[in-house]
Amino acid sequence: MIIIKSDIDSSRVFYKKNIYVILGEVRVLAKVKLTIENGTNIYIVNGPMRSSLIFNTGSILVAKHVYVRACNAENYKPAKCANNGGLWFLGSSANAEKDQITVKYNVIPSQFTATRIISYYLGRCDPKSGDSPTTDDIDAISVLGVGSNEWNISSIVSYYSGDDGFDVENSAITLKYLRIVEPKEDGINITSSRVNILKSLEITMGKSGKKDRDIFDLEPDEGQTYIRMNPCCEVNISGVFGDQLRLVSKDLPQPDGDKYYTYNNKACKGQTYVYSQKKCKKELIISKLQESEDVNKDKFGFYDISSIPIIKNIIQHVEILKNIL
Repeated sequence: MIIIKSDIDSSRVFYKKNIYVILGEVRVLAKVKLTIENGTNIYIVNGPMRSSLIFNTGSILVAKHVYVRACNAENYKPAKCANNGGLWFLGSSANAEKDQITVKYNVIPSQFTATRIISYYLGRCDPKSGDSPTTDDIDAISVLGVGSNEWNISSIVSYYSGDDGFDVENSAITLKYLRIVEPKEDGINITSSRVNILKSLEITMGKSGKKDRDIFDLEPDEGQTYIRMNPCCEVNISGVFGDQLRLVSKDLPQPDGDKYYTYNNKACKGQTYVYSQKKCKKELIISKLQESEDVNKDKFGFYDISSIPIIKNIIQHVEILKNIL
């Protein structure tokens, strides 16, 4: 058993014969390659220190089948509860921020290659009353700012996440297989991202009656957000479908509000899309402009935001500064 409690700052190999224990926040730094032998086990320690394994922007992962599990802090034995910082993949293609982790656009791409990553009890549940602000809920596996050229992980499996099973923000990725089993919160959470599933999507939410716990949670904060399933993709989903979502499919039945939804079959009549009907931030700004009586249109019919009082005030201050300088 090898305890790792500092950043991985030079290329190394994780060997199958060892168990690697992540204690605290451990980052694989930019330009560093982590090679993981097929079948290797990585444990992430439960506890308030928010132990997590984070692949920084510009880092490199080369692996086949990898098992990532929660373990307790006393003897590093596998734990069947989720109370840790989870597994993170940070790309270079877009800015993104979540749970105090920030990604900035970078010219050095990340390179994530694996056949299958299987996780057990990663992440952290919603904080209880009286907990410190640092005990925010954290998803099992998080993908931030990753472009299609950076992601070559074929399969993700997430069992019993402490929050959402799989979270994707400001990214565009493709998976052959995605399986999520009974997370504490939503199955898959996608924000301003595109996720393509080629062969199999399985999300099993269980029978919990907890509100706001859906198969899909899609948020188009900064742009188009959808899940696309390839023709003849195996689809096995069960739970509450999700709010304000549009399902486009010749195979899957349309969801009926908050009623329990199940489908288990191949979707062979064509592509299947799930996308958000919510407006992104740009659309909301335009809507607010249209509703505002303080906003004028120019001669071409475009909204003149300079007529908004707060914008007008900023422009005036800029002109004053120009004259001073």
